[in-house]
Amino acid sequence: MKNWKDKVLGILAGIGIMSLLMASNSQEPKVNYGVPESFVWEFHTDEPLAINRVTGEVRKYNTSQVEYNKLKN
Repeated sequence: MKNWKDKVLGILAGIGIMSLLMASNSQEPKVNYGVPESFVWEFHTDEPLAINRVTGEVRKYNTSQVEYNKLKN
């Protein structure tokens, strides 16, 4: 009877060790797929720049060469 108990405990211990190893090996995704990239960038119109709320990256845009189409009345 002792041999049967040792086998069961050994199997359960093996399953426990495997589950711990598998849980520690899982990798979290580095990109949040639930939030579109357009929601991350914050645009300011007084000075043409955009700020990334996640990384803190700032992009300044040159608007001197932009032509705006005016509607004719």
